[in-house]
Amino acid sequence: MENLIIDRDGNSFYPGKRSSQAIGYLGGFLCCDVGSSIDSWREWINDQKSKDVGSNYSHLEKHDNSIFIAFEIDYFNETPDAPVFELSVTQMNYVLDRWKEALEKKPNKIIITKNDNGEIKVDFED
Repeated sequence: MENLIIDRDGNSFYPGKRSSQAIGYLGGFLCCDVGSSIDSWREWINDQKSKDVGSNYSHLEKHDNSIFIAFEIDYFNETPDAPVFELSVTQMNYVLDRWKEALEKKPNKIIITKNDNGEIKVDFED
């Protein structure tokens, strides 16, 4: 199982404790790249013609129904064996739905888990 805690400081969220560097990239993507631009990211995620995109923090690639999130610098430096976080398009849409909800509710913590079956769950804690 992998897990990530995203903490809130005032009106901002930032990645906190993580069980792996790879799941930490999901936190960096949400906090540094997505922010409140959820609709534009959702548009890219659901556009079957778009295959890859780089942003401030992360680099995303789509292969079939999977999205791979890497650290942008690792991608451009072609770092061998760099960690990558994988989730499905459906899972990414779920994460973005919950991210939008978190921006509205402003919980103290966002807890993201990916179990051994690959299922992703996003919970809030006050």
